[in-house]
Amino acid sequence: MANSRVKRIELLLHKNQRAEVLATLADAGAVELEPAELEQFAELEHPDGERAKVQRKNLSRIKDALEYLERFAPKLGFLAGMSGRKVTVDSSTLKEYDRHFNATEVSERVLAVEARENELTTQLARLNEERELVASWSNLTVPPGSLGESDSTVQMAYSLNRSLFASLREQLTAAAGELYEFAPLSKAKDSGQFLLVWHKSVNDDFRTVLKGFDPAPCPLSGSLTPQKQLLRLEEEIASTRSELEATLKEANELLEHLEPLYLSLDKTDTHSQGEGHVALALATEETIYLRGWVPEIAITGVKQILKRLDLAYYEFRDPTAEEDPPIYLHNVAPIRPFEMVTDLYGRPNRGESDPTPFFAFFFALFFGICLTDAGYGFLLAGIAGLMLWKMPLAENSRKMMKMMIIAGFFTMVVGLLTGGIFGLDFRALNIPEVADFLDSIEVVNPLKPGQMFNFFYLSLGLGYAHLLIGYLIGFFEALKQKDKNEAFFRKLPWALVMILIAIAVGLPMLTGGDATWAWYALIAVGVYVLLFSGVGDNSGLPRIGAGFFNLYSGLSGLFSDVLSYARLFALGLATGVIASVVNTMAFDSSAIGMVIILVVGHLFNLAMNALGAFIHTARLQFVEFFGKFYEGGGRTFAPYAHSINHTVLKK
Repeated sequence: MANSRVKRIELLLHKNQRAEVLATLADAGAVELEPAELEQFAELEHPDGERAKVQRKNLSRIKDALEYLERFAPKLGFLAGMSGRKVTVDSSTLKEYDRHFNATEVSERVLAVEARENELTTQLARLNEERELVASWSNLTVPPGSLGESDSTVQMAYSLNRSLFASLREQLTAAAGELYEFAPLSKAKDSGQFLLVWHKSVNDDFRTVLKGFDPAPCPLSGSLTPQKQLLRLEEEIASTRSELEATLKEANELLEHLEPLYLSLDKTDTHSQGEGHVALALATEETIYLRGWVPEIAITGVKQILKRLDLAYYEFRDPTAEEDPPIYLHNVAPIRPFEMVTDLYGRPNRGESDPTPFFAFFFALFFGICLTDAGYGFLLAGIAGLMLWKMPLAENSRKMMKMMIIAGFFTMVVGLLTGGIFGLDFRALNIPEVADFLDSIEVVNPLKPGQMFNFFYLSLGLGYAHLLIGYLIGFFEALKQKDKNEAFFRKLPWALVMILIAIAVGLPMLTGGDATWAWYALIAVGVYVLLFSGVGDNSGLPRIGAGFFNLYSGLSGLFSDVLSYARLFALGLATGVIASVVNTMAFDSSAIGMVIILVVGHLFNLAMNALGAFIHTARLQFVEFFGKFYEGGGRTFAPYAHSINHTVLKK
């Protein structure tokens, strides 16, 4: 199916209706709002954005409050942790919960507690640091404030490397004789603090000696001795710790508001987005002009909603050639999960078809070929189904899990057809019934002698068909866009080349028939490419020169593109070989070792090869397949809707 068309929607409403209209549009979840810039109404102004600023501020405060409270919340389990904290609530409760809950007030309380905790934590760290410093001078028996000069003496306390004490005393004695007193403050070998008293008459000589050793003066001050200072600090630390514990207790009590705050976060996020859209609209003193896009399939429902609002004016119309509408994809349920792969490459542009229906089957099939193990396919589908069932996932994550379920099913089918179930040899395990069943449905087994190259040829053959479909789609896409040169001179010839090569090579092999005519037809198509593929070419080469270049690059590109599908063979073979090696190692071990090796080995093999299967399968779509018909670059349709990042509605 082509990407669904969208239509322009324009709304004119009274300013008093802004909240009701935004709520209604969010409920609908089908309208993408965009800035309104109209040259013919250049004199109009954008509405006051003060409400948007208030909502953004509230949103930021709620986020900060939740970030703080998360520290005290119970840790999430592994599965829940992958999707983040969610609140499951029914729609009626969601609409009514904030009647008795003021998110702004609660957020301010939480942030005030956080600020107080930070203040107390900083204060406690400072007090502990101060206590450590004071404790290092606890042997000083005089108040630090009493140190200094008196009428006839100078009393100071210093710290110095204890190994220098003897040298210091020797020089002090030489300079002052007996006019000083040197008293170490501790007998401990690692203590370098000492009290020094000297007579003022030798002050200059004394200070000259001290300057040479550069001892650090006591950093303490005050009228209390260090011991008394320690007692005071211990009291302050105990008081601060007590207050901090009370603050943390209050923070834990505020956890009762965690879930309502998460609901408020989503609700405020919705309001913030809505007011942001209004701030980019156009307005008069009494009215607001909004505009956006609506998918065609949603127009009927949106009209029914708008009729209830009694708006001044609303209109739907087709986009003009100058407008750049977003791209809305709408596929049937089995194909919809693969839209995620399309989004990885880029939405189709305005004139292109949605490539998802064309590659979905091949993506699942190629993924299955890369794994080639029914057991791995069963595990992959089971794990994806469990996550889909148990985890409240975002939309893209849900698409991913659904896609893995489909890919797991294809892997199971491919695994059965290639004889792969956890790499086990059921005949060697003496389970002939299973072995006979697998042999009866087996198409090709890459691990059996003589069948490896059959698997290789099968991979290339599927790739060949994949590329042919890409060229045919490219032909019809070019016709749709009325580019006849591209359609008839650069797409159709290569589709014919691939068809004729398949006939010329395959017909004699399958039926023994004569395919000489196909070779002649192939030469004729080559001449056609040579003569006409340069029509409309903008490379600057002469037409025949462009034809030669296109013929050479086309043939060499086709050859290399087909060979790219050998990665299917390589990955499928690697999965089977590694699974067999894991089994061999496990069966040669003890019972406990066997269980550990089987579980760890097969899970590792599944994880690594599933990742490789996704990456290489996506590459085959993006590079080989899309290159034949798809450009991409469209803008994704992003409707204004309720934010549900943390909200799960009960069904």
